[in-house]
Amino acid sequence: MLVHCNDGGEEEESYHVYGYLKKLRQARKGLIENLDQYKFVYDTLEENIICGKTWFPVSELSDRLKSKAKKNAASKMNEYQSEYLLICRQTPRFSIGDCAGGHRADNRD
Repeated sequence: MLVHCNDGGEEEESYHVYGYLKKLRQARKGLIENLDQYKFVYDTLEENIICGKTWFPVSELSDRLKSKAKKNAASKMNEYQSEYLLICRQTPRFSIGDCAGGHRADNRD
């Protein structure tokens, strides 16, 4: 659950974004100065909620690589494929308008 303002009740798995960022800004002047930075915080929290824990210690690397390659009987996909689908859902598709600048004459050889 993402909570912008805290009403005093503590929820498990909640992030009190406004209160935390307020403390950060008091401790470090100039931190989170504009809307893009504020949106980045929300996007990062959303990604964490959707994707979950994706890191592991290097000591587990060999075992993790092996287990990620095994197919899940229910989904018929391995963990790499599942993670790829999550990444694709997180990444916005470009429209023709987004790429129009690349086709301008001054951007050609």
